Amino acid sequence: MTVEHLLESIQSASGREEVVLIRTLAKAGGKATVRQLAKALALHEADLIADELRLQRFLQALRRRGLVSSDGETAALTVTLRHKDKMRVREACDRVFKARLASVPVAHGPGAADSDCPFCSKDFGSRKVEESGTVFAVADGSPVTRGHTLVIPVRHVENFFEMSELEHTHANALLCRLRDRLVLDDASIVGFNVGTNCGEAAGQTVMHAHVHLIPRRLGDTPVRSGVRQVVPHRHETPHLDAT
Repeated sequence: MTVEHLLESIQSASGREEVVLIRTLAKAGGKATVRQLAKALALHEADLIADELRLQRFLQALRRRGLVSSDGETAALTVTLRHKDKMRVREACDRVFKARLASVPVAHGPGAADSDCPFCSKDFGSRKVEESGTVFAVADGSPVTRGHTLVIPVRHVENFFEMSELEHTHANALLCRLRDRLVLDDASIVGFNVGTNCGEAAGQTVMHAHVHLIPRRLGDTPVRSGVRQVVPHRHETPHLDAT
């Protein structure tokens, strides 16, 4: 097994799950525990047991192709990766993952989409970052900082409060994964704003629920700017119980 063979195998992977597993192994230096791999597939902690069982199917497929070895507790790539190889493998996985997401319709099922909604009808193409359960993530079209991302339910629903419990669970899990990925890839990120606008009075312009994940860096604005500044002037008199 060579790095070039691994890169070719990523291009021909039968499913997105295999790409996720190879990327996770590469990120971990070539070897990871079954629980770490299951967590990469899971939507939230409650899914881990089910995903550890599901994981074995994907590991078996990777073993048959000679890409991975596994002893039941851990799994490892069958090729040794140097630092630059790790980056090549991760970048190849990201390209394949995004290309496959771009070909997946945003909405599906009877009544799932609104033909007048830009989020339902738009083809996000390369801006789509990830799809997870009932939600997906895209790079913001007008980012306020580098890495600004939106998490959006697949189902057409007007605002955050109308999302189902499952949609909230999937959105929260995806936000956490995106946060981890952003921090790993950009050491200048030292904070985040996470927020959603609900209703025109609150500044909502697209009436399809979405949550903003905005990376923050020291000095990215001339003054301290947080959630309280969405209402101008009212943030100028701080209260201990409102910070």
